[in-house]
Amino acid sequence: MLENIAQKVAVSTSEIIGYDVIIMNEDSIIIGSSDSSRIGGLHEASINIMDTGNPNPSSVNIELLQGTKPGYALPIKISGENVGSFGITGEREEVKGYCYLLKEYIETMLYQEMYIRSQMLHEKDVENLLKEIIVMPADESNEQYLRIRGEELGYNLNLPRMVIIINFFEKLTKDKELFHESNEKQLTQIKKISFNRELIRAIKTIFSNVEDIIIPFQKNQFILIPFIDVTYKDFNKKVGDPSKIKEKCKKIQTLFQKKELDTTIGLGSISEKNVELRDSLQAARRALHLGEKLNETSRVYYIHDLLLENLSTFAINSYSSNYMHFLLFTLDEQTDAKELKDTICCWCESSFSKKKTAEYLYIHRNTLQYRLNKIKKISGIDPNDFRQIMSLYLSIIMEKMN
Repeated sequence: MLENIAQKVAVSTSEIIGYDVIIMNEDSIIIGSSDSSRIGGLHEASINIMDTGNPNPSSVNIELLQGTKPGYALPIKISGENVGSFGITGEREEVKGYCYLLKEYIETMLYQEMYIRSQMLHEKDVENLLKEIIVMPADESNEQYLRIRGEELGYNLNLPRMVIIINFFEKLTKDKELFHESNEKQLTQIKKISFNRELIRAIKTIFSNVEDIIIPFQKNQFILIPFIDVTYKDFNKKVGDPSKIKEKCKKIQTLFQKKELDTTIGLGSISEKNVELRDSLQAARRALHLGEKLNETSRVYYIHDLLLENLSTFAINSYSSNYMHFLLFTLDEQTDAKELKDTICCWCESSFSKKKTAEYLYIHRNTLQYRLNKIKKISGIDPNDFRQIMSLYLSIIMEKMN
């Protein structure tokens, strides 16, 4: 039984019915009472109620029982077990009806509180497991330990998985601190927990497999570790299908938008071992970092879709930086530099198709041809020469990532 909720229920119900209400734990100690002077005392009549699961009999002489006053008392059952009892002080027949009316209410309140506490403890255990995965070296003994820890929490960590990071923040202000200082005094911890519960329920409507792990990890962030269905290709090498996962992530974004929240979502690599989840987590963080620099409208970033962007950040050194600026110098001098750079990127990403490029940029093909001719004239690079234009394209990518 939870003492804080017991006292709250005792006081609130007493105010409604106009009689004193007491709540006892499994040891028949009063833990909630509208008369605070009774808290901590033994309620001897509850001993028999706990033993039999029946109301206190009318045949018992109340005056001979310690800490007991005239009234009516019933057991409190949670999941079929007696976890305590409660009583109402007054004439037995007058308060008897109130007791039966309050019984379901009290049991429901206590069950919800205990369930929430249980869920919070479970989430904390899963969060600790994730932290262990992050810090543990990849070896066989750690792999076995993590497998056992996962089984204790109800998860099979031997299944293929992917780490997904969901960042959420207020849509109207674009403030990545959802509960910022101005709201801190207004929003209690309970309301924050309740809000997180609401968001988790929304995520679970999309990622509904019992093996899908959802953890409120940091402020305004969830770590999602779903089971990944894979197909077998090329000598039994497992290849995941990220398109389905990305579609689910977009559905999460839609649900969050209805709650006036924006999201950015990073997808890591697929892991087949527990210890590989650490790499997947780092990849998800990397995908978020790279994706947010690109500022794309989808805001769902998969690390394997960002291979060039990822490689370009490692290529940035004094030599490559100088070469990048050399290639982009003439473009940057133009008043329409951004349009020209967008055209180069779209031209390369559309497999050098004039039709696709024009459609993507919402421009006429003649306008596209004008831009391509201008790029060749001012930079000396032929857009139809794969090696030349790819050097320019990679320089633009490197500039975005820097």
